[in-house]
Amino acid sequence: MFFVLPLDWARTKGTIRRAQSPRLRSSSTTEHRQAGWLGRWLGRWLASWRRPLAAGVLILLAGGVFHGWTVVENFSRQHWEDQLFYRHVADHVTTAGECLTAPSMWSGLYRPLTTNCYYHLGEALFGHRIEVYHSINAALVWVNAFLLFLVARFLLSYPGALLAGALYATRIAHVEVVQNTVEFQVLFSTTWSLMAFLVFLHARRRARDGESAAALVAGCVGCTALALLSKETASVWPVLFVLAGWLLEERRVRRVHFVPALAVLVWAVLFAVLRPNGGTYDSGLSWVFSLQLVLVNYAAHFLDFANLLAWPLDNPVMDRTVLGLAVAWPAQLGVALLLGVGAGAVVLPRLWSPAAHPNVRAALFGLAWFAVLTAPFVFFPDRLYMRYSYPGHAGLALSFAAVGVMLVRSARRVVRKSTVGAG
Repeated sequence: MFFVLPLDWARTKGTIRRAQSPRLRSSSTTEHRQAGWLGRWLGRWLASWRRPLAAGVLILLAGGVFHGWTVVENFSRQHWEDQLFYRHVADHVTTAGECLTAPSMWSGLYRPLTTNCYYHLGEALFGHRIEVYHSINAALVWVNAFLLFLVARFLLSYPGALLAGALYATRIAHVEVVQNTVEFQVLFSTTWSLMAFLVFLHARRRARDGESAAALVAGCVGCTALALLSKETASVWPVLFVLAGWLLEERRVRRVHFVPALAVLVWAVLFAVLRPNGGTYDSGLSWVFSLQLVLVNYAAHFLDFANLLAWPLDNPVMDRTVLGLAVAWPAQLGVALLLGVGAGAVVLPRLWSPAAHPNVRAALFGLAWFAVLTAPFVFFPDRLYMRYSYPGHAGLALSFAAVGVMLVRSARRVVRKSTVGAG
């Protein structure tokens, strides 16, 4: 190892010689041991992270191919909300404490980390340079895709997890999330939510090995709280922790699976105690409980996952081709059957066995992920936006990756059987 190389020079024919003093020999031996320990640790670290780092590079390249154009095109362009946030922060936020207590620019919402705090820091650190805000958005798109890869490694093989991360990083429907700096709200919330779920999966693995996982569970709660303080729609993420126990741990739902929901209570208390300083609770958003509306919205958010349907993009808010298909009854019937069969397979023991193949469980879990995280947006009668698909598309990426792995393995078995038969 290169750490030990300088200590070995004296063994060559060079002029450097080790001193004969016992003190120096002892010091040299200690340095040699320390250097060897450091080298071995670094070697193990690089070996364990070699494939994840390679996956991160591939995901970055894939995302750059699909989203690089919109980053470059909008790199110096401000969104209309940017100036509003600049003025709001200048008028209402002067200290770090006021980031949490100052009123929100939009009434009825409480997202201090991604609004008041974010723009307050932006003004102090880089003077609201819009290029920096765009760079942060682009970086978080990659970070979230990489976090999904790490989550998927608990459920899928390396190629399947890599496919899930790459799918998540390359959706054309996420164009507004990439190019609008104000979408830092959903990006940062998703980052902390994925971190919470990743830490929770590590905690469950440690618990199954008989080790203490209390610190990891506490970290999961903390990440969930930060996600909620970034965007309130993260309040549905704790449902995934319960579904993880049901689907991924063979229907072993324990009290620990409900612990992340405590973060929702923390958020609710902060909203109730601190938010009244901002005035009204009315956000101006309306909900309509209509089965047809729910099916149309679910169909649109499911269909815009397909880049072939969303490209060429004629409207970054909602592509017309996707919308035209979503309002048609075949798409609504299809998504109703898909969600119905998925829900039945999750709930009814006869339709789904706990001993099912891990890829089957991963596909079901990904579908449930999409349904749960898209649910907060399917009751809006006049806000059918592709950017609302972003959290739920992580589940679809996981589900399609699992299906892809199963199809490849099935094809390999068919080819192997045909080869043996021909032989």
